Amino acid sequence: MTIAVAVSGVAFLTTRPEGRAEAAASATAHPDSSRPTGSIAAVLDVKARHVGNLQVQIEVQAVSPGTYQPITMARMVAWTDMIAMPTSHRQGPITLMEVPGKRGTYSALTNVPMVGEYDVRIELQQPLPAEAHERVDVQTVGRTS
Repeated sequence: MTIAVAVSGVAFLTTRPEGRAEAAASATAHPDSSRPTGSIAAVLDVKARHVGNLQVQIEVQAVSPGTYQPITMARMVAWTDMIAMPTSHRQGPITLMEVPGKRGTYSALTNVPMVGEYDVRIELQQPLPAEAHERVDVQTVGRTS
């Protein structure tokens, strides 16, 4: 009886039920499993610029795929991350708000901790998923371009 329990325990631990093997293979082939499969992503046009005093202005235009209609009332966030020191100076989530009178345009003003080049990552969370990146060069404190 002890041998039978041991053999069935080993068999249970070393085999996969049907369906789980396919799911495990799919997760390995597609490491970004947070995105729903079969979904259509929105189109994001990102502009990030240094406006002086370590401040970065982020502006994003969001349109629906295919029809290119402005996406309104969206939930959108941004992260800034210094390229030379990844994750050391990451900031976010920074909430982008829709610009009044400009349908589908979202904006945020944020501060970065020091001079350098930054990756600005935008994530549209609702109503459609989308992600975009833009680089911005933050140099001297008084620079405004």
